Amino acid sequence: MMTISRDNNVFTVMVQLSVDPENQRELVELSRNMIPVFERQPGFISLDLHRSLDGTQIVTYLQWRSKADHEACATSPEVAAAGNEFLRFLEAGKATMEVKTFEIVASAEVS
Repeated sequence: MMTISRDNNVFTVMVQLSVDPENQRELVELSRNMIPVFERQPGFISLDLHRSLDGTQIVTYLQWRSKADHEACATSPEVAAAGNEFLRFLEAGKATMEVKTFEIVASAEVS
């Protein structure tokens, strides 16, 4: 379960996909198909998949136990094999992807 907290010592990765609205649904499905593969990777903690209401963005928020776990996932043969359709979608120019890593510096919630 995802916990966003400054006290939570996790490695956070955000993936932002830009897409034309007519292709968002397909890209969401391709992204959903990757979830079980990520769940099997060592050090995986959580993943949340978001889509923008205007149809132009998809953002995935991932938490890993460490940077090394994230990097191992990024080079995993299982992830590469499962992501073939996703990569073909990107290579066809239907979407662009930006991956960034983050550190939690503040959080708040209703008590």
